[in-house]
Amino acid sequence: MNDSRVLPLSCVKGYVYSKEDLAIAWQDVENHAEDAQKKGYQVEKMLVHGAEHVQQFRGKQGEEGYWGFVEKVWGLAVTGKTAT
Repeated sequence: MNDSRVLPLSCVKGYVYSKEDLAIAWQDVENHAEDAQKKGYQVEKMLVHGAEHVQQFRGKQGEEGYWGFVEKVWGLAVTGKTAT
């Protein structure tokens, strides 16, 4: 959803995805993220290696990598800062 009438541009959009996902093509996720960024959203992406659909926390980055990304995006949203 990249519609600023529904989600304000101040929202931080976090994308967690995998090339091994058989349900959603990683290229579609990349395209959606690029579209969001072009529309003015702050976009954070995490490509997970070795994880199938909705199992990103089981990828090579493990649970720490997954939850670390979630905390990063949450923190950016709460503080209104951008990633460095």
